[in-house]
Amino acid sequence: MPPGVGEHEKEDLLPEGSRLISKGTAVVVGGAGRMGSMLAGSLAAAGMKVVIYDLDERRALKAARRLGVRQGGPESAALGDIVVVSVPVKDTVNVCLSTAIEMRPGSLLVEISSVKTGVVEKVEAGIPDMVEYASMHPLFGPEAASVKGGAVVLIPVRLQRWRSPLYDLMERIGWRIVLSDVEEHDRAMAVVQVLHHFSYLCLASSVSQLGIDMRFCTRSLERTLRILRRLNRDLGVILSIQRENPFAAEVRKAYCLSVLRLAEDQRSFEESVRESLRRLFEEIV
Repeated sequence: MPPGVGEHEKEDLLPEGSRLISKGTAVVVGGAGRMGSMLAGSLAAAGMKVVIYDLDERRALKAARRLGVRQGGPESAALGDIVVVSVPVKDTVNVCLSTAIEMRPGSLLVEISSVKTGVVEKVEAGIPDMVEYASMHPLFGPEAASVKGGAVVLIPVRLQRWRSPLYDLMERIGWRIVLSDVEEHDRAMAVVQVLHHFSYLCLASSVSQLGIDMRFCTRSLERTLRILRRLNRDLGVILSIQRENPFAAEVRKAYCLSVLRLAEDQRSFEESVRESLRRLFEEIV
């Protein structure tokens, strides 16, 4: 349990952790999307009453039926003890601001944007003072076999009475909490997401340019091609992260310089690769 959490002053608005899980209502805005549906299912499994709202009403109805939760409309934000916004990065600020206006005093707004710079400060400044706010980022996608043990970055932007119940809920779901701030998160994601995806995008570009005879395809390359297909399916999200992360250009430049350095000096190629791998896995350990 995090330190510094006092008793709640208004139990009807903010119940204690166990009561929140058993009686609280969570509204997921964008709940028909793949991430939104996953979050809705996780919150329902933790014991919360869940309502999903999405502009695509047909998809929202289908998702609600599949998950065994309620479908709501634009007014649903007023029902939530917690309102989770799961929309593309470019829409996050506007959706959060328009949603928070409808929220009850004492409720909690959560967004899960994968880029925090340009989002957190605008949301915090624009939402009503009586609405608390946490910025999260699940470090797993909707294709994950299980969310149990999955890491979720938590930036406790404006948490007072909600701090303890939110920790309780995240632990009940089975998430591993990674506390962070805006800059630390985006710097880390510049390597974990931007650089990682960029390397695959460069590989796809090179293979496309050079061509490939699939008669000679190895199982290793087949696995890589499956990853590229998944990236292509989520290309809009990936390009958004490449565009919005403020440290993206820096890590892409570092990647390109590494490629040029390795390509230009064949004599030191093996030595450089061995040393880079040694340092990498020492840091991981």
